Amino acid sequence: VKPYVTFGIDPDVYESAPERITYTITNNTTDMVEFGTYFQLDRLNGLEWQMDYIEEGMLFNDLAIYALPGNSYTGNDIYLPHQSTEYPSGIYRLRKQVNTTNGEITVYATFRITDAK
Repeated sequence: VKPYVTFGIDPDVYESAPERITYTITNNTTDMVEFGTYFQLDRLNGLEWQMDYIEEGMLFNDLAIYALPGNSYTGNDIYLPHQSTEYPSGIYRLRKQVNTTNGEITVYATFRITDAK
């Protein structure tokens, strides 16, 4: 099994768009990985991902975060903008860039908005 980095969200189902998302990045490699607080959001539209669902961009402080080999980092610093973006029910995914000694990789974490009333 090849070493890998995982990106997960907890919880992964929301009744409406969450204001803040808690995530965990786990470093299952033998190298230190580096990433920031920056993310991109996509929405599943039929069978295709609608890339960059948040069109106006994000305001954030892109801090350097490190995860040592075999360790995880849990953060709650992903905020979805609510003033100019609507989030209909469906499946969404967050994309993050992670730097490893072998280069940059993209990791994904999916979640669902149910719009339960």
